[in-house]
Amino acid sequence: MGDDRVSASFWCWAPALALNPHSHDFFDRVDRLQDAQFQPPATVIVEFVSGLLKRYPDLSDTQTEGPWADGPMIRDADGQFIDIEIVWSEYPKVVPFVVSTARHFKLDCFDPQTYEFYSGKNLSVETLPHSVTPVTSADAAIKKARHICRLDNPAGSSGQWQAILVKDAKFGDEWNVWFGQTGVRPTCGLYGASVKADGSVTFCEIGLCKVLPRKSN
Repeated sequence: MGDDRVSASFWCWAPALALNPHSHDFFDRVDRLQDAQFQPPATVIVEFVSGLLKRYPDLSDTQTEGPWADGPMIRDADGQFIDIEIVWSEYPKVVPFVVSTARHFKLDCFDPQTYEFYSGKNLSVETLPHSVTPVTSADAAIKKARHICRLDNPAGSSGQWQAILVKDAKFGDEWNVWFGQTGVRPTCGLYGASVKADGSVTFCEIGLCKVLPRKSN
């Protein structure tokens, strides 16, 4: 069966990077880290990932559903920084485990959806102030989706970034953002995000189209 799952990013890094979520250039620095030449994962990040996968196997190594939205997870690491993709339905359960494991390795973490900062030095959780600006255009939705979800143009893929506004009186309007052929939003292999029109939250979306074996009776 297909496996299209809504996910959210969760960032962790070694204090040596001196990333400070309180700084006005924090997001710009994260952008520059992601855009810089790739660095092999640092030892502490490799050990951190290994600790996470001991409880929840890597998506590339398991035949069952799990909390990770893509895999191999180590592929999302760059030097002393890692952007972990977590399935949204598993997010409340898995984030505390990710944070506790990160603190074991003295790593800092940040949730770009909620603006919560988890210091690796202590047990504090700090919610940073941030302004919520309505997303009123397709261009603004694409910009926000790519920024929050760290979305680059897929290698070897043709198409362009697109966004459509989906009206929802019950849960709130949202922009569907994806990369692909004009006017065609894929149901399999989706690479994009959903951005609430009120600017409150952004959900990253990955359509893995993973085929799971049939269960025997």
